[in-house]
Amino acid sequence: MVFDEAFGGSRDFQRYEQLLMGWWPVGPSVTLAARGNYQQVDGDAPFYARPYIGLRGIPAMRYPGQRVGTIEGEVRWQFLGRWSMVAFGGVGSARLDEGPAPRTKTAGAGGLGFRYEIAHKFGMHVGLDVARGPEDTAIYLQVGHAWFRP
Repeated sequence: MVFDEAFGGSRDFQRYEQLLMGWWPVGPSVTLAARGNYQQVDGDAPFYARPYIGLRGIPAMRYPGQRVGTIEGEVRWQFLGRWSMVAFGGVGSARLDEGPAPRTKTAGAGGLGFRYEIAHKFGMHVGLDVARGPEDTAIYLQVGHAWFRP
């Protein structure tokens, strides 16, 4: 995405994002999933347009940077009819500035959750996740999947 005064903007900056997600059934009751995300911003970006480490268990915009990469994995086990358990974990790294000796912040998070398949025809689940990050524990109500899909 390009933001430029020539297009009517008040700042000049560029934002790039690459997102990869995949789900792989291992058997009739186990599914593995992985997500990788890289974001970068160049120019005079406002604070709300800067990328940040986005993982369950880490507050949004807690670790912003010029260049941010995250990876996360998840295992879902459908153990009883429509009920399933989820285990997840990931790590992210944010480059805070540029230059000959850039500062970098790395943070990890993980947790457990449970799901109920509310719409079997569409594979839609609803449930709760409890995630632990470097500073705090958070509880998430999940409808659908926890990963944002553009």
